[in-house]
Amino acid sequence: MRNQGPDNLNTAGNVDDDTLRRLEDLSGHAVGSVKSGFAAINEVREGDFVKVITCGGTACCSLGKQDSLELGLKLEDKYYKMALPAKFCIGVCGCSNRCAEACVRDIGIVGTLGGWNVFVGGCDHTRSTKLLAEEISTPQVLRLVDKTLKFYAANAPGGQLFLEFVESTDYNNFKAAVTGEFKKNCNDENRQGA
Repeated sequence: MRNQGPDNLNTAGNVDDDTLRRLEDLSGHAVGSVKSGFAAINEVREGDFVKVITCGGTACCSLGKQDSLELGLKLEDKYYKMALPAKFCIGVCGCSNRCAEACVRDIGIVGTLGGWNVFVGGCDHTRSTKLLAEEISTPQVLRLVDKTLKFYAANAPGGQLFLEFVESTDYNNFKAAVTGEFKKNCNDENRQGA
């Protein structure tokens, strides 16, 4: 998992001891002797099919509305070796500032006071995402991501980017296939995630 942005650092560029203990608890890795926030939480595995990028969220940032680090670690633990038709990136942000650039990731997850908003279909700063579900709980996010990744893996031809898959499937058909139980929290309009 990669951390985006310096929001987990204090003004001296270091993480305090409480934050290091929190990161250690979340990741299961010993980080107590590491003082750089980036070194403490940057764990990038080479050759992965699913990358998870997160900001500091409530663990490290006063602006965080949700714990993006914890959710990011759960997603990475479950999906980092999942074989998909093409590279895949999930951005998890603790608030609407979107330090992990959720608006340009294949799946973008943004924390709000009421839960999480989930967006899909971003692509390297060229297109913004579309809102898939609004203010859902962490367990619902995990189920929605699971359904989305499995639907993509089962239906997209090899090499097809997720954005291309969503567009070729027709966004409304894609949304209907993956949202099911989340319909009451899904906006029927195609609101942009910008």
